[in-house]
Amino acid sequence: MYDGFGSNNVKFIDGVTNNTFPRNKLINISNGEGELLSEKRNHNGLRISQKSKYYRLNGSLHLFYNKGLQNYDEYSFSNICETIDLLVNEYKIDAKNTMLSNIEFGLNIEVPFPVSLILNKIIMFQGNTFSHKKDKKMNFRFCENTHYCVKIYDKGLQHNLIKHLLRFEIKVKKMQFLKKNRIPLKSLEDLKIRENCEKVGVLLNKIFKEILFEEFNFIESQLSQKDLIFYLRVINPNYWINSEIATKAEKKKMQREKYRYKSLLEKHCLEKPNSYAISERISYQWSKLLKS
Repeated sequence: MYDGFGSNNVKFIDGVTNNTFPRNKLINISNGEGELLSEKRNHNGLRISQKSKYYRLNGSLHLFYNKGLQNYDEYSFSNICETIDLLVNEYKIDAKNTMLSNIEFGLNIEVPFPVSLILNKIIMFQGNTFSHKKDKKMNFRFCENTHYCVKIYDKGLQHNLIKHLLRFEIKVKKMQFLKKNRIPLKSLEDLKIRENCEKVGVLLNKIFKEILFEEFNFIESQLSQKDLIFYLRVINPNYWINSEIATKAEKKKMQREKYRYKSLLEKHCLEKPNSYAISERISYQWSKLLKS
């Protein structure tokens, strides 16, 4: 569901500017002559800052809902509506006129195997390779696009959980990306529209299906020599061409090769490909959270 967000011009009810966000961790930045240039406040996963007459708000709606404790449990559509209502009722934010500058949406998905297994099998997304950040508390893959970023990582490792928890999410950096996909999501208030949320879930799964994975239950020994040569070529992330710079002919070729590769997975995996199973889980879990 929705989580991280940002607004570069927060509006307050009845023109209130002396907002009621708690003043913990208050940071004042001045120009040395006593003039306040910027003020920042952090509260339960949200950060509000003021520069001149403008207020900016960003952070995690999910974390804020859980009072800053964690954002790895289920976060439903009704929880989102409660969160927006809290911002309106307690902090006097005008949700209808506070426009979003960015938004994140995704799911925490429990899988029956270590998350690292699938992270290590990512090939590409739309011809783009994934960057990788890894340490004791992070195993994180991401792919930057002009208007959005695809992120997939080990949420269980991040929070020291026993269960294998995969996080898949999209960070929309330019809101016209949603407009292009016919999702009229502009303001904080629009997050409360069920139809928007339903469309966002469809988009999330569509993007996941465009990621190409190797499969760890794939039986390579069953391939013919011709298929083996093809398979070894396409599982190399560097083989693919970035779709943003590819020609029309190159894009068509990539589509044909993706289709052929997925046909091989369906024929030569011991069981249903794991990426297919996760896609089904995304569809099921989003639908469940949308109704609750």
